[in-house]
This record gives sequence, C-alpha cells and structure tokens, in this order.
Amino acid sequence: MTVQASQEILQAIYRVDFATFAKRSFQILHPFEPYQDNWHIDAVAFQLQQVSDGIIRQLSVEMPPRSMKSLLCSVIYPVWFIGNNPGKIVLVASRNKDLAIDLSNKSRKLMADPFVQSVFPAFKLLSKDTEVEITTQAGGGRLAVSVDGKVTGRGGDALIMDDLIDASDAENEQACEHTNCWVDQVFSTRKNQPATTPVINVMQRLSVFDLGQHLRKQAGWKTLSLPAIAISDEEVAIGGGKFHHRKIGDLLHAERYPKTYLDEQRHNMGKRAFEAQFQQSPLLDGGGLIDLKEFARFDSLPSSFDCRFISVDPASGSDSGSYTAFLFGRISNARLYVEWIHREHLDIAEQLKFLKKMDEKSRIDNLVVEDAGPGKSLIELINHEFRRDRHLHCYPHYLQKVVPRRSKVDRMEAAMKHVREGRVILPKTAKWLGAFENEIRAFPAARNDDQVDALSQAVKFLQFYEMDPCSRLKRGLPLL
Repeated sequence: MTVQASQEILQAIYRVDFATFAKRSFQILHPFEPYQDNWHIDAVAFQLQQVSDGIIRQLSVEMPPRSMKSLLCSVIYPVWFIGNNPGKIVLVASRNKDLAIDLSNKSRKLMADPFVQSVFPAFKLLSKDTEVEITTQAGGGRLAVSVDGKVTGRGGDALIMDDLIDASDAENEQACEHTNCWVDQVFSTRKNQPATTPVINVMQRLSVFDLGQHLRKQAGWKTLSLPAIAISDEEVAIGGGKFHHRKIGDLLHAERYPKTYLDEQRHNMGKRAFEAQFQQSPLLDGGGLIDLKEFARFDSLPSSFDCRFISVDPASGSDSGSYTAFLFGRISNARLYVEWIHREHLDIAEQLKFLKKMDEKSRIDNLVVEDAGPGKSLIELINHEFRRDRHLHCYPHYLQKVVPRRSKVDRMEAAMKHVREGRVILPKTAKWLGAFENEIRAFPAARNDDQVDALSQAVKFLQFYEMDPCSRLKRGLPLL
C-alpha cells in the first residue's frame, strides 16, 4: 500500500469516526498540553456520533467543570459536522457574547489547521470568517449566538447550547426561568428542519431550576450524566459495542479528578454546590445546603471569652410577615459559640427596645446589624440611642454594620467553611434549637430564613473580629 493510499485511509477514518477526530483535534488546539485519555471522552464522542447518524435527535450532556465537555460538543463537533456537511449550519449558543466568541475562535483555529483542511477540504476556502460567523463556500458554517443577543432571522441544521446559565444565577429561579423560556420560545424555533434538526445541550448542573432540570420535563431527550463520583452502578456505552462498567464510588477520571481534589472541592464549595456541579445531582427537596451534622456542639459555654455580641437580621415591621432574628453569640479562642437565638415579629421601634433590654442585661460588646433595607432604619435609631453613657467610648467600634454583597445562599456557603473547621458551635440542647434546626434543614427553600441570615452574619463578624486591629490590641495580640 502506498503512502498516499495510507494517508487517504487515515483521513477517511477521521471523517467517519468522531472519537478519533476529537483526540487529534485536542492535540492541535493544545499542542503543549499532554492529552489525558479517558473512557468518558469516548462516551461523549459516541453520543455525538449517534446524533450525527440521526439515532439521537435531542442530547443533553452533563459533566463536571473542566471535563472537556465544551471542547468536545461546542468546539470540535461543529467542525467535524460541518466538514462532513459543508452546506449545513451549526448554531452554538452561549450565555453571553464573550463566551460565544471564545468557543467560536477555538473552532476557527481548528478549521485553519492544515491537517484538518486535508481531512475536510471545505475549510481551505471560506466565504466568511469572523469571530462569530464562519461560512463555507457551500453556504454552511458555524454561527455563535448568545442568550443576551439576537437570533432572529437565522436558522441552523444543528443547534448546540453550552452552559447557558451562570453559576451565580443558579439559585435565582427567575434568572433560570428567563433562560429556559429563551430556549423554548426563541432558540428552539431556529431549526431549519423543525421535526428532525438535532439539538445538543452541554452543561454542568447548577440547581433544580436549571436547564437540565427543565429539559427533563420534556419528551425525547437523551441524557448522558456523568458525576465525578459514581452514585450508582451503571454501564456507559463508549462505542464499538463496548461499555464502561462503573460501580458506586468510582471516579470519573482519577488522573484529572483525584479523590483528594474532590474532597477539597466539596469542602470549599459546600455540599449543595458540589452535589450540583460535580455530581450532577442538585438537591431536589430545596434543603441540603447546611448539614447539621457538621456543627460542633457544646455542653456548657466557656467561662472566659473575648467578645459577646448580638447579630440582628431586621424585618421591616411586625406586619411584614417576616421575623426579626437576634443571635446572641460569644467569641472564645477564635470560635463562635451560639448562646441563643430569638425571633419575633417586631417593628423597628420594638427591635430597638429589645436590643436595649438585652444590652442592659448582658452588657454586650458589639451589635452586628445588616446595613440594608430595614436594617438602615434600625442603625439610625441605634446610633441615636446608644451613642451615650457607657457606649460613648465604644463608638464607632460598638456598632458593626454588615453590607450584604452576595446572595443569601452564597453567604451561607461561605459560613459553612468555618462550620466544617469546628469554629461555629451550637448547644447540644436548648428550647430555641428545634425551630432553628428546622429552618436550617429547609434552607434555602424554607418559608423563613431570618435565623440563617443572622447566623451567616455572625460568622462574618467572627472573621472580622479575628482580623480587626482594635480587637487584637484588646486581647494583647500582635497586629497583622
């Protein structure tokens, strides 16, 4: 067999077998990065091959971040699909224009490679080549679009959706619903052949509101969901009539995601985010963000302490339907001990009266109040009433104003890191503990979350107190 004949056979293999083309494409796109082959790449490639063969019409691929899912589905597959069908158009949607352009540029780089052009001559001469649109002489090509852009007037012979929801919007039901509606009412109408045009969704799961969950309610979707750690025994098709046998606890890719890394991610991200993004299993009951078993417990409070404070999550008024929550805590040896939590329907004046009573009774060191919404009114009253008598010398340190800069879920996720380190300690028994634990279990889907907010705010103050120069001087510690 001549060299030319061997070359032609090899090129034919690349044209008909997507898995082989994908592995060579990785080396073209990342020439200085070692290729880490793994069975899950074959599993995704097999499903994409099934789409190309017309066996699967709607495919959803769900895998952990940085597992090559976007590279395979949104960069390499469009090139392979168009190379085999130069007159067909692939629409690839991203959540914003910057991401859309980034993926498009990677496809452009692949199309411009001499080897790819030898396999697919259609890419040697293009009629259009921009950051968002690449068009072959035959009229096909790749078009990058975004949820925040316009798609009207353009159609595709294959539609791909790549991580359409940002992780910061995961728990925002309205934001997720907006994206889901865009898919149903805008993007899905761009099929050139409505009944047969294939649609591919590629993502990491984020929440029970995300697109993956939304598509599960629709008929006809094939889902390939590959968690970082197997949650059930399964056989995953990898092509050629072969299957990868996976048992509970098996890692998706031990070389890329070793157990130590996954444990670290679970600790840093928190259970809820990890279960969604790495395990593809958002918690369906609305709770699960906070695991009560992770809290340390005390029988009795430490007799010596550095600070006693009240963390206040104020409601707008007694008729608002929301509680005002007061968390009484003490800091001892860099740990926060939650002495008690009280919640009640109170207006602003009643909240001030309660705080004055508690201060007179316990002589606390700090008031910690959310500086937003009704908290601003309470802060004004506190400044007027407390900046006198024994509090005069404590100002401005006495009143600690906390500005919430992230969502409730994000703030509690951050607090849980300190819980896992044993720095936030609850009593083993207390009259108020049952109501608090019920709210904790249901968060963030509970009807009320005032006690949770007071807790995350208290943990934020603990962090501040450990770094604050005034408190360190008071305790005889060196300044940082």
